[in-house]
Amino acid sequence: MPPGMFFGQPSVERRVGELLCSVRDADPTRIIERHTHSDAHFVLVLDGAYVSSARNVSGPSDGPLLIYNPPGTTHQDHFAGRQGVFTGRFFTLSIQAT
Repeated sequence: MPPGMFFGQPSVERRVGELLCSVRDADPTRIIERHTHSDAHFVLVLDGAYVSSARNVSGPSDGPLLIYNPPGTTHQDHFAGRQGVFTGRFFTLSIQAT
């Protein structure tokens, strides 16, 4: 995925130099497929049950969770679905390579 690109709907998005910040709501109907990000980024889960393939994370989170993904990370992190609906809110901070 190109720098700053994430699944979900942005409610706020700001760029400051090489940093791109956004607050996003999960797409309630989309199952996230395995994908790769070209940029380094942080994901801070604000609300919802989040499932991550990051090391030392087991099962859906039940509270705030901060994940760092270095450039080139391939993963399938996503919000856990409940009765076919995916809900959650998250903050992203992307760091573009210079």
